[in-house]
Amino acid sequence: MEVLTPALKIDPPAWMSAPETAAVFAALQGDGAIPAVLCVGGCVRNALLGRAVEDLDLATVFPPDEVIRRLGAAGLRAVPTGIEHGTVTAVIGGKGFEITTLRRDVHADGRHAVVEFTTDWREDARRRDFSMNTLLAGLDGVIYDPLGCALADVRAGRVAFVGNPDCRIAEDRLRVLRFFRFYGAYGDGPPDPEALAACARAAGTLGNLSRERVTSEILKILSGDDPARTLGLMFECGVMADLLPEYRGDVLRRLCALQKTYDAFCLETRVLALVEMDQGRLTSLENKMIFSNKSKEFCRAILMAIEEFSCRKLNSPLNSLLYKHGNGVMEQVILLDAACNRASGAVAENLMFVRRTARPVFPVSGKDVMAAGLASGPQVGDVLRELESWWVDQDCAPDRAALLACIRERLEKAPCSGDSEAVKSPCAKSRASGGTEKERRT
Repeated sequence: MEVLTPALKIDPPAWMSAPETAAVFAALQGDGAIPAVLCVGGCVRNALLGRAVEDLDLATVFPPDEVIRRLGAAGLRAVPTGIEHGTVTAVIGGKGFEITTLRRDVHADGRHAVVEFTTDWREDARRRDFSMNTLLAGLDGVIYDPLGCALADVRAGRVAFVGNPDCRIAEDRLRVLRFFRFYGAYGDGPPDPEALAACARAAGTLGNLSRERVTSEILKILSGDDPARTLGLMFECGVMADLLPEYRGDVLRRLCALQKTYDAFCLETRVLALVEMDQGRLTSLENKMIFSNKSKEFCRAILMAIEEFSCRKLNSPLNSLLYKHGNGVMEQVILLDAACNRASGAVAENLMFVRRTARPVFPVSGKDVMAAGLASGPQVGDVLRELESWWVDQDCAPDRAALLACIRERLEKAPCSGDSEAVKSPCAKSRASGGTEKERRT
């Protein structure tokens, strides 16, 4: 087994000293002083940068069957989540630890790799994508830098491929998108020129990547602090040519700034800003990426609501839009409208109203119509829908008493439920007289 030289020691963060982590390490501990299992990649990188750690990845010299045997002997659950690539997931206390045997690539076709297992920590590091993902750490906070460059790259905010960038990309073309995602998240200063040039050379080879993998990377980029900068760089390199050839980024940049200012992050709205609310471009993007039905519905709701919001009279009340579309949609509509129209206007005021105002509730139902004397049947629904439409036109101001008065007035004109004109014209008297006294005060 190869000896690793410590490069740095940090105070172990809470996840390193957690009993679940200690239990997994104890199960996979070697017989000598040389570590047989270490934390690897993102969790180590983020620990150095003081960032949150979500996924705990471990690397070990033991082959997968030995990992499973040792975990079982320690009473831990072992799930063979990627056994052909040497990955086993240990589950303890509701937490998952992805454990992968050290390996070397035997063959890679740009999408899949055939691997062999090894006990060489540096050989495993040399097959990884970026230098900052090669860092290793023990539970005592000791950091290892097997290639000797990762610590410097992390400190400098430099996202660099391990070895030859063209070779790394040829092994897995998704690394082009991953490079830009990592640069957006960790880059400081200009991007690494060799990496950027290699990504530009590979831009035309990404067409066979699965929609799932492309979607995952693009949505992660959009979730970053400044996705417009990252996507703009991708556009300059030709990486966006197939995905979104007309990308500009001005609306997205302004939207992200507004979302940050008002603490209102929403990924779906960023997607709409990405296509600048063009339904044709959105449909084209949906054909190249995979969005959940929930996300699609939210996007459609925003598109519908923003048209009504843009057409409303300046400073007119928002109750009716809030009733029709809900608080969450309207919050994003206000921000997206401001981003599209380069206007801050009444953003703060409108957001405050949406955040402090409960979504209006239509105060009457079909039971109230029948209680007033109309027999059960399709006319009940007709009356209710027309009444609701009138109520919305009044910005949801009339209260239950006013609406009940409208129902009574209507039924007085059609006591036998046969006056279709009375059914179609609710609250005629109220309209003619300007509404009830209470409505006029409202």
